[in-house]
Amino acid sequence: MKVLIDNGHGENTPGKRSPDGRLREWAYSREIADMVVVGLRKLGIDAERIVKEDTDVPLSERCRRANAIYKEAGKKAILVSIHCNAAGNGSSWMSAKGWSVFVSNNASSNSKKLADCLGQVAECIPVPVRKQMPGREYWEQNLAICRDTNCPSNIRLKKVLLLHPSRIRKEQKLMKHYPLLCSSSRIDLILLVIRLMFC
Repeated sequence: MKVLIDNGHGENTPGKRSPDGRLREWAYSREIADMVVVGLRKLGIDAERIVKEDTDVPLSERCRRANAIYKEAGKKAILVSIHCNAAGNGSSWMSAKGWSVFVSNNASSNSKKLADCLGQVAECIPVPVRKQMPGREYWEQNLAICRDTNCPSNIRLKKVLLLHPSRIRKEQKLMKHYPLLCSSSRIDLILLVIRLMFC
């Protein structure tokens, strides 16, 4: 089983940052993705980032890369796209928190099963999981990285990162450790789901 990690956006993507511009999604998603890949490899799981560039790689190219690796892996791979979300329109600070798990509108039963497992495991950590509707751990959206890839389990994980300034002040010392905390919880989630679904 190979785990493909997609890290969201790029340094040239407009927006995708805190209202004051200090926190950039592309940087945190890459840092977390690197830590997830390293952590999974240390545990003997074949993992690979599909976007190694700092600039934004078009979705069509991300999907092409994921599909090529999936084929090379003998069609034994899952895809996780990591994003750090914000609330509102980016012009003012909000107080949202939690994780969201996304699948495409045309998601396979395996993708939905993986998404449900990730949401359930996150709640056990405990991490608040934002849901589209009660009783379902994931959101359905028309997301190209999920819709246009062939991996039977392709999901997008979002963590609300762009904190309110008062929380940033309180947690400033923790911010340098934030990617490690996020990567550790994502590794735990991915490992448990692999065990539940594929072992």
